[in-house]
Amino acid sequence: MDDKEGSLALVESSSELFKHAITAGKRVRTETNISSGSVSVSSAAVELALLKLPEYSSSTARVLIVGAGKMGKLVIRHLVSKGCKKMVVVNRTEERVAAIREELTDADIIYKPFSEMLACAAQADMVGRLFIDISVPRNVELIAIIAEEVKQFEALKDSLETVPTIKKLRAYAERIRAAEVDKCLSKMGDDLPQNKKKAIYDLSLGIVNKLLHGPMQHPGNVMELKTGL
Repeated sequence: MDDKEGSLALVESSSELFKHAITAGKRVRTETNISSGSVSVSSAAVELALLKLPEYSSSTARVLIVGAGKMGKLVIRHLVSKGCKKMVVVNRTEERVAAIREELTDADIIYKPFSEMLACAAQADMVGRLFIDISVPRNVELIAIIAEEVKQFEALKDSLETVPTIKKLRAYAERIRAAEVDKCLSKMGDDLPQNKKKAIYDLSLGIVNKLLHGPMQHPGNVMELKTGL
C-alpha cells in the first residue's frame, strides 16, 4: 500500500469512528437514564436546594438568589418551574431583577441591594442555612479569603497604632532602670569592680526586657500611656 492509499484509509476509518461515536452518544441518551437528571449547573443547584427543604414547603419557601446575571436568571427560572416562586434577589442594580420579574409574572420576586445581603441570608428559608455557590470562582470562598485578609490587616493596623505607645513604654522603663542602677552603684562605692558593675547593669536590662516581653508580643493589649510618661 502506497502513501496515498494509506491516507485514504486513515480518512475513511476516522470518518467511521466519528459516526460510531455520535451514534453511541445518541443511544446513551435515548436508551439510558442519563438524560433524566440535571443538564446544567443551575438546574442541579436548584434540585439540590429543594432536596434540603421539606417536600411540603417548596411552594412556600422564600429563597435567596445572589446575582441576577445569566446564571442567576437560569436559577430563578428553574426554581419557578419547580413551584418555588417566592424569592429575594440580591443584585448590584434593580434593572435586571425588574426585567426578570416582568418575564416571570407568576413569581414573587423581591429586589434587595448588596448592602442587605447578610440580612437577607439570615431570613432565607433554607434548612441549616444552605449556601450553594455556582459562580466561578466561587464567591463563598472569595468572601472567606477576603474576611481572613481583612482580619489580618486589622490586626496589623492595631499593632502599628500601638508602636508609639510601646516606644513610650520602653523609654519610660529605660529611664527608671538607668536611674535605679545609678542609685545602686553610688551606694556601693567607687571601688566596686567593673565585672560587678556589669553584672548589675545586665541584671537590670534582663528584668526590664522580661517585663516588656508580654506587651511587645501582644501590642493590641497595650493601653495608651499618659503623655507624661
